[in-house]
Amino acid sequence: MSTRVFLCKICITNRSFNEFCDYFRHVTLYHANEPNFRLTCDISDSCGVMYKTFTSYKKHIHRHHENLLHPVCQQQENTVINDMNTLAIQQPDATVIYPDTADNNHDNVIYADFDDDLDNQWNTLTTNISSKDEKINLLTVQQQFIRFLLETREKHILPQTVIQSITTHIINLLDSVVEFVEEQAKQENMTQQQSTTTISVDGMRKTVKQIKQSIILSTRNEYQLIQSCQKFFNYSPPIENVLSSNHLKKEYSYHIPIRNTLEKILQKDEMIPLLIDNIQHQTSITHNDPDLMFSRRDGVKGKIFKNQSFLIQLYVDGIGVTNSIGLKKDQHKLTLVYFMLEDIPNIFRSTLQCINLAAICYTKNLNNDEKLRKFYDPIVNDLNDLQSTGLIFDTFNSQLHFTFTTIAADNLAAHEIAGMQQTFSSGYFCRRCLITYENRLIPLTYIHFIQRTHLQHTKCLQLLENNPHIKSMYGVIGPSPLDNLINFDTTASLPGDVMHDYFEGNYS
Repeated sequence: MSTRVFLCKICITNRSFNEFCDYFRHVTLYHANEPNFRLTCDISDSCGVMYKTFTSYKKHIHRHHENLLHPVCQQQENTVINDMNTLAIQQPDATVIYPDTADNNHDNVIYADFDDDLDNQWNTLTTNISSKDEKINLLTVQQQFIRFLLETREKHILPQTVIQSITTHIINLLDSVVEFVEEQAKQENMTQQQSTTTISVDGMRKTVKQIKQSIILSTRNEYQLIQSCQKFFNYSPPIENVLSSNHLKKEYSYHIPIRNTLEKILQKDEMIPLLIDNIQHQTSITHNDPDLMFSRRDGVKGKIFKNQSFLIQLYVDGIGVTNSIGLKKDQHKLTLVYFMLEDIPNIFRSTLQCINLAAICYTKNLNNDEKLRKFYDPIVNDLNDLQSTGLIFDTFNSQLHFTFTTIAADNLAAHEIAGMQQTFSSGYFCRRCLITYENRLIPLTYIHFIQRTHLQHTKCLQLLENNPHIKSMYGVIGPSPLDNLINFDTTASLPGDVMHDYFEGNYS
């Protein structure tokens, strides 16, 4: 047995360890993420190199000193005792480790000063376990690990460096599990009285090594993680769309194909019956009371829609994000486009699972009509394709049809999409009628305002095209980037922004 002592030179107290595996575990848990990581490997005379990152130090240890991480295995290799080549492991139907039966000595507890409330939080976590009929293979383990990383990453907004840190901790945990299994198997083999399944040490280590390699491969970088998500969860990455024509400075937007998203939503067994039942329920109510309106289908414009089609609505909004700890602390404005199915029951309509992202872009990049059209073109193409060809599922005995209805947006975004003036303090500021700013306070009982129509809007666009020196005609300044979208009408597809109209004082 070696009498060498391993000192942690990073700790102020130079904490000592009798075994290198305990020293390495200490460095991993307490110093791996330190910004000024500096550690020199002095295990052998051929070392002596200083490592400035924990990743490089860890690779060196696993490459040149991996035997020190498994002291039990090293001891076996240095002895001539071979009668313990196989280890007996009991295999009951289920194994449960209860927190109240664990050893809570300070030598076995990491971060013993945590609150007891955390134990209750960990007890509430559940893990998806494969059914007994399914065989567990390497892909199953890798898929379970990727699922854990995705849920943790999305819930806590973790960067890739933290994901790699989690992977390192899990690998060290597996090393500890192997050592524990070896010791337990030895004890049980000595006193075994029941039929057992044996496993060799080499076989156990080979299996765990394969798991470790597959986990490392899945999280080595962002590309490998995305590839694993595509492989196991049918993940559809956003598609890059070039907006700028300047080759020196590239400007991009990103979109997620609506067809792909709808296919994943409607593949759920309960989704299509839920939508159909809700449509039939609303139809029966509006049949008895024609004054009610649940969706666009119940309005005058909805008479032209197909009876057996699902309605798709878009939502456009701008948000501000900022990096509070970076050098650039300025706010970044983003424009996002979402879509949802109007036929989803009201109790689910406002949930995040039913509001799906379609496109995202820096708002500053949408500074001219050409870029604006390039931004919306993928959405227009997706919706036109859905309205023309629909979707076909093997589990559904007919073709599913879809119809675009409206775009929900605030007044500024709606006027940008409509190609109308984006100032509301002069001129023809309304996108639904020809009211002027000077006459906005006249009661409707004293005057009648002419509503905008598709024909009248088309004439305004023709006049602007024939007379380039005219900048605005009745508030219209140019064509809409959605003009090629089937069922889109500039004068009817952009409903009023009631909330902003009332709270900003446009109506009293």
